[in-house]
Amino acid sequence: MRAPLLAVLAVATLFAAPALAQTAKPRPPAATTGGVRDLAPTSVTLTGTVNPRGLATQYRFQYGAGTTLNRRTPLKQLPAGSANKRVAAPVTVVANRRYSYRLVAINSAGATQGKTARFTSPRGAAALTFAARSTRVSYEGAAVFTGNATTLGAGNVALVLEQQPFPYTGAFAPVATQRSGSDGSYSFTVSPLLLSSRFRLVARTTPGVTSAVLTVRTKVRVAIKATRLSGRRVRFSGDIVPAIGAGRVSLQRRTGSGQWITIRRASVRHPSADRASYRITVGARRVATRYRVRVTPAESSGYVRGTSRQQRLAGRR
Repeated sequence: MRAPLLAVLAVATLFAAPALAQTAKPRPPAATTGGVRDLAPTSVTLTGTVNPRGLATQYRFQYGAGTTLNRRTPLKQLPAGSANKRVAAPVTVVANRRYSYRLVAINSAGATQGKTARFTSPRGAAALTFAARSTRVSYEGAAVFTGNATTLGAGNVALVLEQQPFPYTGAFAPVATQRSGSDGSYSFTVSPLLLSSRFRLVARTTPGVTSAVLTVRTKVRVAIKATRLSGRRVRFSGDIVPAIGAGRVSLQRRTGSGQWITIRRASVRHPSADRASYRITVGARRVATRYRVRVTPAESSGYVRGTSRQQRLAGRR
């Protein structure tokens, strides 16, 4: 009798196991707080992952400024299932503010709260001004840019100065970075400036802001020296920096009315690796006279006209 009884019990246990598995205790959903996307000054999308664990499930996000979680998104539904589901909800925020948030999921077996995460909303587009102290700078001189950059009326805006050298076919490239002061003011100095260039300023805000393009042209440097020659003649000579390959040299004198008139022209001569030169000879005047030399480079050089200092010569005896 004992053997048949054991067999009956074994069969009963075998058929009861599936029934016990089917009546396993329901579990609350799994909720994992994710990151944020589409972050803008006044809006953002919160993300996360929910696993319903076999039961119809609802979820929402809790969020708030600072460390509070006093705001909630509307409840949304997920069907029963055992796979992880990516979820998201757009919310409205205030620019330049720190926020906390977490994902909460609920089913008939209970509720689960994801870990609290945080983000800071961007400050918004910058109010940006951009000006050059001078649009013409001597070779190896300094290009200075000033202006104001604020967001929400406050400074501390991340700025990038970008440059595009002559012939303006390449891309703009960063040359300096800084943050505007607490009042929004800033100043950039690019030195030495070796070639005419275009400049623009980029504010690293969300969205970013890019200024209008400013062109700063580089003037050639012109030296002047006067040498008295025999036969009542005067020779003017000097170096031109940098070594422009072609250009026009004009010797000018100042009239009694204060105007400058050109009295002799010549071509650039003897260009070397780092400089060119000129030489012009004229007759000496009976009266004291002021002279200067202007050099106009070829347009293809990337430089613009430069003028020497004034040279005063006493009248001949």
